Amino acid sequence: MVRSQVAGLEWIHRNIAAFGGDPGRVTIFGVSAGGDAVAHMCISPAAVFHRAIFQSANITHQFVHHKTPFLGYLSAVEAGAGFATRHVGEGAGQLERLRAMPAAELAQRYSDDKAAGEINEQVSDSPG
Repeated sequence: MVRSQVAGLEWIHRNIAAFGGDPGRVTIFGVSAGGDAVAHMCISPAAVFHRAIFQSANITHQFVHHKTPFLGYLSAVEAGAGFATRHVGEGAGQLERLRAMPAAELAQRYSDDKAAGEINEQVSDSPG
């Protein structure tokens, strides 16, 4: 979904001047599921817009930055690394060991971690 949105925004960036717009001031907006899409665009390195508005998005516990902690939650990179280390150990071959794990077992381990509070561990007392 993000790829198609980026493609659309790239088209807008290339053509907005023909419609009287400023390619240096593109704002995206979304409500509900569209708000989720805008939130995901905000953390996408491919994003080609300057401002974003999202309303009624269901992102309270899902919106995490890829590399930067957000609202007291670990970054996605830190959370993923923690999950991998807990379940297949550290070091070389970690990704290969995760890929070798049957999907049902991986999903069960994720569910177990979530129930134990290991997923989205807060790194501060910030709301989230």
